[in-house]
Amino acid sequence: MIPGFVLAINDVTLPDLVYWEIKTSDSLPVTTLVTTNSGGKFTQSYVGNDYIDITLDNTSDVTFNTTVSGQYLQIVKQSGSNNYSLSPSCITTTATMKGTGAAVVLRLRVVTTAPSCASATTTPIPGAGGAGGGVGQTCNPVANPLITINNGAASTNNQTVSLSLSAPNASDMLISEDPGFTGQSYQPYVTAKSFTLSSGYGTKKIYAKFRNNCSMVIATATIVYGEEECLPITCGKLTYDLYLINPDGSERHVGSRYVRTAVQSDGSTSIYYEDSGSDFDYNDLVLNVNKIDCNRIIVKNVSINAGWHHHVRMKLFYNGALQNDFLIWPDSHLSVEAEVVFNANDKMCLPAPTTPKIIEPPAGTCTLASPINQTLNQNNVNASVNAVQNLLQCLGYFPETTATTFFFGPITLDSVKKFQQNHGLPVTGVVDAATLAELNKYLKAEAVYPVVVLPGDLIKLLCEADNLVNDSCTTVYYVGENFTRYVFPNVKTYMSLYDDYSKVKIVTLAQLMTYKLAGNMTYKPGALVKLMTNPAVYVVTAPNILRKITSEAQARQLYGDNWASLVEDIPDAFWVNYVVGQDMTIPVN
Repeated sequence: MIPGFVLAINDVTLPDLVYWEIKTSDSLPVTTLVTTNSGGKFTQSYVGNDYIDITLDNTSDVTFNTTVSGQYLQIVKQSGSNNYSLSPSCITTTATMKGTGAAVVLRLRVVTTAPSCASATTTPIPGAGGAGGGVGQTCNPVANPLITINNGAASTNNQTVSLSLSAPNASDMLISEDPGFTGQSYQPYVTAKSFTLSSGYGTKKIYAKFRNNCSMVIATATIVYGEEECLPITCGKLTYDLYLINPDGSERHVGSRYVRTAVQSDGSTSIYYEDSGSDFDYNDLVLNVNKIDCNRIIVKNVSINAGWHHHVRMKLFYNGALQNDFLIWPDSHLSVEAEVVFNANDKMCLPAPTTPKIIEPPAGTCTLASPINQTLNQNNVNASVNAVQNLLQCLGYFPETTATTFFFGPITLDSVKKFQQNHGLPVTGVVDAATLAELNKYLKAEAVYPVVVLPGDLIKLLCEADNLVNDSCTTVYYVGENFTRYVFPNVKTYMSLYDDYSKVKIVTLAQLMTYKLAGNMTYKPGALVKLMTNPAVYVVTAPNILRKITSEAQARQLYGDNWASLVEDIPDAFWVNYVVGQDMTIPVN
C-alpha cells in the first residue's frame, strides 16, 4: 500500500490499481481509496474538521473502504457530472463510484454510527446535476502559491524578516517553520507580513498554507540566518579607528592629541603616533592606511622610533555604530614594514546583530615556544593550558583584559568554543586534535617563550654586555597568583626577601608584556623602615601594613640594642605602596 496524506497531495495521476490512504482528521482513522482505472486525476479540494472534499476527474471504478473496526464512511457527491454513480450513498463500510467524464466532487466523512442506508441520501450543493455533467457551485482553486523572504535574499543577520506572499483566490493562510503548523490558527490572506525566525543560526525554512472553500495549497521558502553568510555593505558608510595599546594599558586613538593624520598624494592616510607623551614628536610609530575600497583595505607599519612595544588594533564602524574591534599586530616592533590586507565585507559578517565576529590576524602571527600537542579539557592545569590561552588571546578570542593562567576554566572554555565555531569545527570546548591543528597554523616558526613561568616565580629581561646598570633589563619582577607582575623598586627591597638572584628566570620582552604590571613589591614582613624625610620608625607586617614603633625601649625589646642599624629608608615615591596601621603594642612574630 502506498500511503499518501491528503494535505500533501494535489493533481495526482492515478495509474492502475493504486492504493491511497486518506487521513480525514488527526483523531479519526484512515480511509482507503482504490482505483482500477488509469489516466484519471485525484485532487484534494477542501479539508474540514472531520471530512475532506476530493475531486475525481476522468476516473471510474473507484472503491472506498474503511480500515478500522467500528468506523464507517459517509460519502456524498457534492457536485459534478451526473454520468457518475455512487453506491451506496449512505453510511457504510464500502462504497463504489462508477462512470466516466468530467470532474466530480465527493465529500468523505468518517463516523461511528452503524451502517444504515436509509439514514443518508445524496445531497448535491445547489445547482448540481444536469445531463452531460453540469457543475454546481463555482469555486476557483488557489493557484500558483509563492512565498519570498526579504525580497529573495539568501541570508540575513536579523531575526525578523519580511514575507511577500502570493496565492490568487486564497481567503485564509497559515505561516510557520513547522510543516505541520502545530498550534497555528488561520488568518486572513495578505500579500505581505513580518515573521520572526526561530532562535539559532542556520538555514530556516518557512511554510505557507493557503486555502479557500474548495482548495488548499502549500508553498515554502528558505533563508540563512546568522553567520553562515555575510551581508554586503555600503562602503561610504564604513569608518575606522586604527589605534595603539601601550604597555601601561593606555590607548592612542585617531582624533586625540596623541595622534596626527595626513592624506598622501595616492589617497592613502598616514597616521603618526605619540605613545608616552614625553616629547610629542609624533614619530614613535607611523602607520599607513590605504582604503582602496571596502573589498581591499591595506594597513602598513611604516616605521617605529620608540622603546615601547604596542598592540595595534582597528575598530570598524558602520553607520557610526561599532561593528568590530580586532587585532592587526600583537607587537609593533615585530611588524615593521609589514602589511595586512583585509576585506571589510568579511568583518561585517556577524554571528548575531549585536556580537561582532572575531577576525584573527594572518597565519604565522602569534608566538609560542613550540606547537601545542596536548589534548586539553576543562579543569586541566598545566603549561599547555597557558600556551592555548596565550594563543587564543593573540587571535582575539581570549579577553585581553584577563591575565592568562595555567587553569582551564570557563573563560578558556568559552574562548575555545568561539574559535571552533569560527573555524567550522565541532563546538565542544575540548582542545582536541582537529582544534590543535587549526590553532597551530597561527604559530610562528621561531621560539619566543623559552621558559615556563608559574605564579611565585621571579623574572627579568636578558641584559647584554653593553647595558648600563640602570637599564630596564636589570629590573626584577615577582609573578603573582593571577599572572600579573610586581616590580622590585630597589635592590634593598629584593634582598629583604631573597638571598641572591639564582632563582630569577630570563624572559623575552614579548613574554614579559603578557604579564600585566600590577604594582610594586614591599619589604619583607618584620623589616624596620622609615621615610627618608621622617624619623618615625615602622615595622612591616603582612602584606604591606606599617605599624609605628612607639618608643626606643619598644624597639630594643623587639630588635635588640642594634635596632637602629636595621632600619631601611624608603623613598617618598614608594611610600604609597604601604598602608599605615595601628601603633605597635605587643611584640611581633
